[in-house]
Amino acid sequence: MPNTHHTVWVVSPSKLCNLRCSYCYEWGELGNPARMAPSALHQLLVNVRDYHRELADRNPRVTTNISWLGGEPMLLPLDYLEEIMRMEHEIFGDLLATGRIYNVVQSNLYKLDDAHLDFIARHVWKLGISLDVMPGVRRSLNGRATEARVMENVARVRARGIQPDPIAVLAGHTVGHLREVYDFFAANGFTRLRILPLFSGPPDRPLAGVLATNDAMADALCDLFLHWLRTGSRLTLDPIADYLASVTRKILDLPSPMYDRTRDGEAVLVINTNGDAYQVIDAYEPDLAMGNVATTPIAEIMTSEATLRSRRRDAERVGAMCGPCSYAGYCSGAPAFESPREGTDEGRCQIHHRVHRFIERYLRDAGLDAPALRRLLEVRA
Repeated sequence: MPNTHHTVWVVSPSKLCNLRCSYCYEWGELGNPARMAPSALHQLLVNVRDYHRELADRNPRVTTNISWLGGEPMLLPLDYLEEIMRMEHEIFGDLLATGRIYNVVQSNLYKLDDAHLDFIARHVWKLGISLDVMPGVRRSLNGRATEARVMENVARVRARGIQPDPIAVLAGHTVGHLREVYDFFAANGFTRLRILPLFSGPPDRPLAGVLATNDAMADALCDLFLHWLRTGSRLTLDPIADYLASVTRKILDLPSPMYDRTRDGEAVLVINTNGDAYQVIDAYEPDLAMGNVATTPIAEIMTSEATLRSRRRDAERVGAMCGPCSYAGYCSGAPAFESPREGTDEGRCQIHHRVHRFIERYLRDAGLDAPALRRLLEVRA
């Protein structure tokens, strides 16, 4: 078992949203005001606690976060959010007070009134924001650009001592501008940035001008790696930092066990508004749900035939994609289980494998073979 394990519950209590981002995976439900009932939320939180305790019996360094998604979670009524926290204090107890279980909200930050801002600050929710910098895709209901207002609200949350962590989507509108995107976040006081390559999604999304090929997205990430290094690595940059770590382990021949759900526990559970639980790669295919966390105890879900089938699918996928990959055992294997993406790279991860190879060639061409890397690491230590 690794020294630490982190489980993320990605929960969508509602899909209602005040933006219409043309690549959104929830496109068909963004106008739906339905939300999880308090009874469903209660059972969900009991399951979060019970699963955390189960993992902690094997590994006391386990942490759990509930990542509230949507839609736009900050459109939820304040009394609904306060009821969530009342239940969390009742159900989690010291696990919440000590930070072993904590909350993250992923917001578009287009609309944030003072009462909801007070809620985030008072309950110490971590804040992630979605901001692509390049305009034209993340639009309001009436088609207006959103970027300026989002940055106004960034200033408001920072004034309350909250540092948001941004995600920028890599797609047709950003694929030729990743350096500009990175420089924007570096120049505006952010400390980390995650670049998220576009996945497959609902066919009814208006994707004109948004689609980008896997080759183009991989090339953009390779170019961003160079820019990141040459400008002083001003931000923690995901997934580039993970790629670099995997490649470094490969050059140094320092393998580590790849992630295994059965041994290590679940890393990410995606919870739909109706309570159905999925692996990321399976969401929201009804036949692939592991069970329903709003109605069923987590122990029953984890031993269900549906969950066992999902683990067998995982094993087959690891064998097919990671088995022939030279980075297996140096990379955790997590890229093989992202949301689906069209295309193939000889059976391997369509984007990640190519960027790994680019980074390895760059390091070796720069003379950073195993002895050189060891000397460099000794100097840094």
